Amino acid sequence: MNLNAFGSSLDARPSRFSTAQMASKDEKEERRTPRSRACASCRASKHRCDGEEGGISCSRCARNRRECVWPAPQKMGRPRRSAATGDTNSPPVLTPDAPYNSRGLDSSSSSNSQSPASSTPWSDSNRTQDGGDFDSASPGTNIANSSSPSQSHHDFHVGDSRNSPDSGMISSQSEILQLIDTFYSIPHTYIPILPSKEEFLANFPRHPPLLVNALLALASQYASVSTKDYRKIALTLLSATAPPSENSFDAVNYVRALLLLTYLEYGMAAISQACQLCQKACSLAVSLGWNYLDARQTGRKRSLSRIW
Repeated sequence: MNLNAFGSSLDARPSRFSTAQMASKDEKEERRTPRSRACASCRASKHRCDGEEGGISCSRCARNRRECVWPAPQKMGRPRRSAATGDTNSPPVLTPDAPYNSRGLDSSSSSNSQSPASSTPWSDSNRTQDGGDFDSASPGTNIANSSSPSQSHHDFHVGDSRNSPDSGMISSQSEILQLIDTFYSIPHTYIPILPSKEEFLANFPRHPPLLVNALLALASQYASVSTKDYRKIALTLLSATAPPSENSFDAVNYVRALLLLTYLEYGMAAISQACQLCQKACSLAVSLGWNYLDARQTGRKRSLSRIW
């Protein structure tokens, strides 16, 4: 047999891999290639899209005779923070727990205006003994003259208390004012039996010692500036004070003091003492007829019903 003829016959035989098989192989390799884009139809059905954006439609859209729509590209991942390009002259952003001195108070504003801490009568610079003393255990006394700038703010009527008896209850003006402010900030919100703070301070010299000490005793439970045992003084005054008569003007303040001491004793877990004080206040109010409510009541009678 001729070797040349045998070789030519081998060349004439069809190849093992046809064109269709090679195309199928190329298609499989193309399918294994990851694609980051897909048309809207393939994306919704979660199929691999073989189309080209802006060119050839994919086979699924062509087979279903629909338009191959490509959605707008979206950025992947978390958005980056833009670089801070703020003005260097803008004030810095401070946290709520930043110190008071760092809250944008410059030297010019502090020199022209007084800070809130120094304008109050109980600031750190005024917590020392003031020029005058206050004797709340004797009637007719008030806060004495003082060079403190807060004197004009509270508008106290200054009097001479040198002839009043001394009961050992001498406190500084700043302590008394702070306790009164504490009372109207916390206890007065749920025991509104006293007049407004402005009215109470304006008539301060006319308030009986029992009511004043009861107020200070209750307020001292919310503050840490009290230097006297106002609770002991108030209970001593209560035991030494006779219940007022029906027509006495002090009956209102007497019942007010009993109610303040009731809340104080209840808060200190002295339940029996609190019950006795509450019973005493209720008995006096009933005997004075404060438990009768009438829509036509005006003035003092309405305030008495409110206390009840």
